[in-house]
Amino acid sequence: MNEEMREQYLLIRRRKKIKHIDIAKYIGCTQAMISYFELGKRSMSPDKVDMYKEFIDAK
Repeated sequence: MNEEMREQYLLIRRRKKIKHIDIAKYIGCTQAMISYFELGKRSMSPDKVDMYKEFIDAK
């Protein structure tokens, strides 16, 4: 996921008031991992990125 798309999903997540912990439970990772991913400090596997996007899109 490129930086622009990551920022767009961050804004959508905030607008929908979705919490890191809810995404983390769905994906199977830590809340910190979601935070680092959104800040561009860490990457996630393509499968987890797809799950991240699916969760946000579905809410």
